[in-house]
Amino acid sequence: MRPQNNLNQSFAFFGIRMQGLNMDLLGKGANHMVQNFFQHSVSYLDPADTLHTALELRYMQTQWDIYEVAARRLRQQLRASAKRIILLGKPDANELFQTAYDEANKRVIQYADETKYGLFLDKQLEWERQLASELTVLADFATAK
Repeated sequence: MRPQNNLNQSFAFFGIRMQGLNMDLLGKGANHMVQNFFQHSVSYLDPADTLHTALELRYMQTQWDIYEVAARRLRQQLRASAKRIILLGKPDANELFQTAYDEANKRVIQYADETKYGLFLDKQLEWERQLASELTVLADFATAK
């Protein structure tokens, strides 16, 4: 089994979820059907490891960004396919969601492997730059803060 991270006893749980009806895709709030989330009740920072807190938070922020890219891409796909989803039932919104979720999870694993959980700072910077670029391109599919 792959360890979640090597950042001592810290852990963060992220993901995406989808709520709403297919008809909601046509409204102004369509972007709110898909949410990137942080499960704070099962996430924590190791209070004994104050030396690595900044690295741990940076690693967790990058994970958040990976799921935010996935959420925005899913919003983009849903909006582009809204009429077909409503009228024909194809593509299936749940299948689009599952694909986006699976791809985000694979990408988190790739990120952890390439950066050794954020410890290879040159690779960490590459990921941060790439994700910032993707988030900018997908800005129309962000939710208001």
